[in-house]
Amino acid sequence: MLRRTIAVFAVSFLTSVPSFAQQAGSQPDQNLRSCLAGHKYSCKFDRLSPSQQQEVAGAWRQQNYRSCLAGYKFSCDLSLLDPQQRVEVSRAWDQQNFRTCLSGYKFGCEVSRLSDQQRAAVARAWDAQNYRSCLAGYKFSCDLARLTSVQQAEVAKAWDAQNYRSCLAGFGFSCDLSRLTAAQRAHMEARARAAATAGGPSLLPPTPTSHTPACAENGSCYGDMSVGTGRPKTVLVHGYYRKDGTYVRGHYRSRPRR
Repeated sequence: MLRRTIAVFAVSFLTSVPSFAQQAGSQPDQNLRSCLAGHKYSCKFDRLSPSQQQEVAGAWRQQNYRSCLAGYKFSCDLSLLDPQQRVEVSRAWDQQNFRTCLSGYKFGCEVSRLSDQQRAAVARAWDAQNYRSCLAGYKFSCDLARLTSVQQAEVAKAWDAQNYRSCLAGFGFSCDLSRLTAAQRAHMEARARAAATAGGPSLLPPTPTSHTPACAENGSCYGDMSVGTGRPKTVLVHGYYRKDGTYVRGHYRSRPRR
């Protein structure tokens, strides 16, 4: 009985497990699939038959063609393309470059690849983007020279409005009192008097006295808003040495609440 059980188990095991010959025979198929998939690091090209090498080379050329069309220039080998494919890839790259230029990505834009009509369209797009940046107050990316006289007037009006809002909010570091109109200054003074009557902080940016420097050693300036207290910094603290010998640079701080 035991011998029969062992014999049945052995037969079922041998029929369920593929032979070494079968496993060895499957390896070339796996290598071919790996090569066709473009896995060149795991593809053993020299183990392929001549017909398989030809098939794999054709698959690689098609994969390279698709990479070139998609704009993957680092993985694109132009030498593997036929003349017609090169024309199509060049046309695709021109369109991709045109879209890049229109989006305002100037570092990735090759102006030399643009046609005269595309160059004019890109110039209009860049002018519109520059105008929006100027209106939004992004002065570092705003080129006033690219604006028309009407746009310059609109931008100046927008900057004046932004400056007025900064002054009303008490942002002394970004408030330019010289840009305020007489009506805006009168409005601010009225609000400051009302706030002083109610016991609140003054809304007017403080001005330094004749004997007070505009900015201290550490770069903080008279009238800057304190992040910690939310009040303007008007008290000058001169530089001093701590007990451990470290030097504390002069700076401005806000007055304590009474």
